[in-house]
Amino acid sequence: MSYDIGEKVGIENTRFWVPLSLTAEQKRGISGAVDTERVANELPMMQIASSWVVSADPDEVVARTRSYVEAASRISCCTHPAVTRRGCSMGRE
Repeated sequence: MSYDIGEKVGIENTRFWVPLSLTAEQKRGISGAVDTERVANELPMMQIASSWVVSADPDEVVARTRSYVEAASRISCCTHPAVTRRGCSMGRE
């Protein structure tokens, strides 16, 4: 997630994470960190930013990240050994 009061800044802030934005096809043939950085730096900013939740609107950030938080909560609850012994009740009333 990249949140900033200026959406352009939020988009630019995703550049640090650019290697994580490479597709499987783009990663093919890369041999090492220097090569990864070179290929990553050639990516258009919109491809990089599309891998992240980027917004200048706090309500939009909440809305767009809610499903990730809910999914992580279900996974954590249902895979923790102490919880699985007594059953996962998260999300059930």
